[in-house]
Amino acid sequence: MYLNLQRMLKIISCLIVVLIDNAIFQSSCPNKCSCSTNTVGLVVSCGPGLTLFPANVPSTSQIFSIGSAVSSSSGSNQINNIVSLSQANFATFPNVVIVQVAFSNVQSILPGTFSSLSKLIKLDLKGNKIPTLSRLMFSGLSRLEHLVLTDNVGCNLDQDVFDGLASLKTLELGGLQLNSLGTISTKLTLLENLDLHGNNLVRLEYSSFVNLNNLKFLDVSFNDLYGVQEGMKTILSNLKSFRLDYNPWRCNCALSWLKSLPGKFVAPIRGQGGGMICDTPNILSFKDVINVPDKDMTCIPANILSCDTYLLSIPEGQGSVITCQIEGDPYPDVTWRRPDGTNITAILMTSTKDYVKFSIPSSVYTNHNGQWEVIAENYKGSSIKTIDVTIKTTTTQTTPITTASITTGKITNPSSQQQTISPNTQKSSGMMTKPLSSLPTTKTTSDSLKPSNSNQPPSSSSSSSSSSSMDTVYIIIIVAASLSCGVFLTGTCLFIIIVHKSKRKVRIAAKRRSVYSKQEDDFEMSPTPVPPTPLQDIIGFKD
Repeated sequence: MYLNLQRMLKIISCLIVVLIDNAIFQSSCPNKCSCSTNTVGLVVSCGPGLTLFPANVPSTSQIFSIGSAVSSSSGSNQINNIVSLSQANFATFPNVVIVQVAFSNVQSILPGTFSSLSKLIKLDLKGNKIPTLSRLMFSGLSRLEHLVLTDNVGCNLDQDVFDGLASLKTLELGGLQLNSLGTISTKLTLLENLDLHGNNLVRLEYSSFVNLNNLKFLDVSFNDLYGVQEGMKTILSNLKSFRLDYNPWRCNCALSWLKSLPGKFVAPIRGQGGGMICDTPNILSFKDVINVPDKDMTCIPANILSCDTYLLSIPEGQGSVITCQIEGDPYPDVTWRRPDGTNITAILMTSTKDYVKFSIPSSVYTNHNGQWEVIAENYKGSSIKTIDVTIKTTTTQTTPITTASITTGKITNPSSQQQTISPNTQKSSGMMTKPLSSLPTTKTTSDSLKPSNSNQPPSSSSSSSSSSSMDTVYIIIIVAASLSCGVFLTGTCLFIIIVHKSKRKVRIAAKRRSVYSKQEDDFEMSPTPVPPTPLQDIIGFKD
């Protein structure tokens, strides 16, 4: 009786302690959150309806959860609206070991957000809208063992995003719409569980799983897988669980090796379906891979049938496109390689025969001039074609032009000047009856050489026009000689023209003197001045 009473008192005491603790927890629990304890420690569960990250989370919290009330079947339904996460959100409870922020419309995680959570073991971020994840976002999580990123649709993962998570054992990447896994998991040497369901993967490649020697569970169901590289055989043979159902498998010779895996992986489970079911070729559709004879699983070696050109000339700075027809089964990997050995594009075909386009970007002579290569390869063989590309460079050529400079002017000859005769000067015949000052004056400019229909001396304007026209002709001759013959012939032409002009002016001056002499003789023989005869009629000279 006494012992029973003691036991009852102990139970009551424990209940009182629990009630007191809960009362204390609830009084210090953040708004819209509930606090409780379990075997791990203090559990803080918040939401729904949050628009801000909860403030004043107890420092002794061991498990912190936002969105835990939503199951994975809820899809992308958002019950909270916490757009961004930062280091300040987790600063008050650094000893937490499990953090869940799910279905809360998180769109941004700042670098170093979880860096203060050195004891964190599990991080669950499923069902958010995170566009990109980088290594800096997970810095400081050296003890993290379980990471959940499922249903962050369209999330891009940097290739080194998980490099700092050396302790990671479980990685859930379902529903991200990944087209390729790349090498993001190759440094996770302790990884045991990898979930890739619901993505857009088309082929499992050994390069994505190298070093994953501890992998035990792999889920690639509900992808677009049509093949698996044979290099995966050792890794897949060591698995305890391998889900590869609901994929459009192409049953060719490259897939026949999968039939050597444990039957539980490739054969359908009675009453549950699953397993590997052929999708193509049509003749094998809906057949279990394990039941298809090897002779029916055929292949076609990769082959480049033709290209629209093998010689291409492109002006520098411009681009071009080349189209080649390629066939192969399994679908070939196609590489477009420039002359310096750099791979420009890597294309994975999705049919057994198709036209593939390759582009040459804005061309640069040093990188793009030379032989380009189109390389197609698959499980059964490879094919290479070369395209000779010439990049036409644009050079500016300058032709030197020698310009001859000509200075024109009057050549002064004393004999060509107007002579002034003194009134006292008389002819030797003594027949002078009037002073010479009464003689009609005649202009001595070159205008007097221009033909005229009148008895008046020609105007000076017409003479200047004729002289200017001749000078223009001379200049044209000199410039033409400069362009075609060079400096030597130019100087020769210039010298000949100057001499010709000098002789011409001397002849004109001589003819003027003869006209003056005749006019003086006519004046002396006739008391009435005789109008001067037009110069051209006297000497018969025509310019």
